[in-house]
Amino acid sequence: MEDLLKYVDVDGAVGLCQELVRIPSPIGSEKAVAEFLADTMKRIGLKGIELVEGEKGRPNVVGKIPGSGGGRSLNFYGHMDSEYVGEKSFWKVAPYGGEIIDGKLYGRASKDMRAGIAAFLKTAEAIIRSGVKLKGDLQLSFCVDEETAGDKGLGYLVENGYVRTEASVQSETYSFGDIMVADAGFLWLEIKTEGASVHCQLESERKRGINAVEKMAKIILALKDLRLEYREHPLFQGMKPVVTPGTTIASRVGEHPNVVPEVCTATFDVRLVPGQKADDALAAIAGVIERVRAEDGEVHAKIREIGRRESTEIPLDDPIIQVAARNFEKVTGKKAKVVGHEMTSDNFWLRRAGIRAIHFGPGNLTAHKPNEYIDVLEIKQATKIYTLMALEYIGVEG
Repeated sequence: MEDLLKYVDVDGAVGLCQELVRIPSPIGSEKAVAEFLADTMKRIGLKGIELVEGEKGRPNVVGKIPGSGGGRSLNFYGHMDSEYVGEKSFWKVAPYGGEIIDGKLYGRASKDMRAGIAAFLKTAEAIIRSGVKLKGDLQLSFCVDEETAGDKGLGYLVENGYVRTEASVQSETYSFGDIMVADAGFLWLEIKTEGASVHCQLESERKRGINAVEKMAKIILALKDLRLEYREHPLFQGMKPVVTPGTTIASRVGEHPNVVPEVCTATFDVRLVPGQKADDALAAIAGVIERVRAEDGEVHAKIREIGRRESTEIPLDDPIIQVAARNFEKVTGKKAKVVGHEMTSDNFWLRRAGIRAIHFGPGNLTAHKPNEYIDVLEIKQATKIYTLMALEYIGVEG
């Protein structure tokens, strides 16, 4: 299969990445890049190209190279939404310039994840140009909403039957050569304390009120020290579940600063390692609040769950992991590393549907930061690796 690499246009992948960087797509404004990708997929020769909206004005894009039906199917997935540029004075280059300096391609979304999208497209182009016939389908899915909940993007595609492959590769990683096979989960909670409002006066008068913010402070301090029970995961050694209290805090009394607050609302972020259940974490947190209430009868608190995503993982012996590792070494001469992902990701939607999903591709730690970049060499190598992966995993006729 290595002889088919002559059809891979690695310089074209770099150029395409530059073109994509020059199309801004901050969260909610992805339509222009979606239409560009759909046109590119049509020009390359993909079939079944569709613009699919999970939210009005925010199209996802799907297309595929159909197989003969005798092999495994593979999805290449990339997200189109990106973070905002932020303070432009922190950038040493034009944020949407796609400029190459000393082997690095700079620009917002260059790493996260225009490089991977460009590599996926050039992989599909190489396979079509080569004339080989795949046994199974190669699907490309480019989505919105990854930077937020995902339910308008990949989640929508999976739940509505647009993605039904056996395995999937998302190109976003922290380091080229990492194969991320497990994601942490999260639980989001809103806790509300209720007090009694009075006009702020001298001490004797103020005692008639109950300060809801002070009661919330007791809960926050108690939860800050909570150690959730968990079983250490081999890919998350040294990583523990954590409760981050007070990610947002708001109190309500009126329009003036001279009233004791009667209501305080705070949100809490709980991170979960694979194997740990969100319900167990919720029960532990409720137990802490009950203890605080027992110590202070004026603490009146209500818990409301506002979001959750269970941790996910795939078996370490899954073929997609072996195919990724084998072809990474073939192209780069280096060993890949199987790791866990300490945050959640869109792979949640795929794994929940039984699709063996990994993160694997060019990467570094510059996403969301000023002067985000991707190494040009990694774009070129990734395009070759993805081509070999598709051919090996899906299979070729003849």
